[in-house]
Amino acid sequence: MNIEEIQEEKKKINDNPNLTNEEKVSRIKVYQTFIESSIQGTKYNEQMIQFVQDANEMVNISGGTYQIEDSLDYNKLALKGNILESELVKDLNEKGIQDFTLSDLKTVYAPNYEQEHGVSLTETNLAMGLYDQIEAIEKTEQKQMEIVSRNLGDLLGKDIISKTNEESTIQSDGKVAVELTDKTEEQLQADYQKAIAKVDELYVNEGILDLQTKNVTTQMLNQLFNYYQNGNKKIPMNLVEQIEMSNENQQTYEEQGKSL
Repeated sequence: MNIEEIQEEKKKINDNPNLTNEEKVSRIKVYQTFIESSIQGTKYNEQMIQFVQDANEMVNISGGTYQIEDSLDYNKLALKGNILESELVKDLNEKGIQDFTLSDLKTVYAPNYEQEHGVSLTETNLAMGLYDQIEAIEKTEQKQMEIVSRNLGDLLGKDIISKTNEESTIQSDGKVAVELTDKTEEQLQADYQKAIAKVDELYVNEGILDLQTKNVTTQMLNQLFNYYQNGNKKIPMNLVEQIEMSNENQQTYEEQGKSL
């Protein structure tokens, strides 16, 4: 279902006199969570397409030294290496400047270097831009998963849905300190099974969820726990191939046009 269809379903639920208040609230919460998650998912896809397009340009500019990997982390490492090995950073190191941020490089040192040397740092600027794009993609996916975790936590139990264990200890001054630790893979798997069982209970035994909201909830749970256990989604290499092929076709078309 698209967002418009889900909005219509929410209205039907709200207007249904045969449903209890708890049934209405729970089902609407599921659909609202799906809408909010889908908005972030659409943003993520747009960011990913833009990244792959720009990364393909980086492949060409670098003469193939940079290659698009299927992991965001691997791409960040490659781009970081490209930036640190650039003439810009080498020049800063020679001047004894070693403490700087990516923002410093982009907004201060790169423009100054280009003006001072009369050059354009095309590859370095692109690498820095791509690094920023990856961080934006990661934040979008994290925000999407936080939406799912927060909202489904209200429905299924925050302790089950959370990625962390919360432990409270009383300090010597009498204050309570809360420590968060990441759950182990075994704990995550156990909590996933508990969450699925809870969804089934809300559907089969209590009737709080209907079949459709049960399926939507399960879909979001699968996505959430996959994120917990495997981290960021992989870069779709089929998209990389499509954009590479499209760029190659465009280049061929332009070359043929010049020869006419």
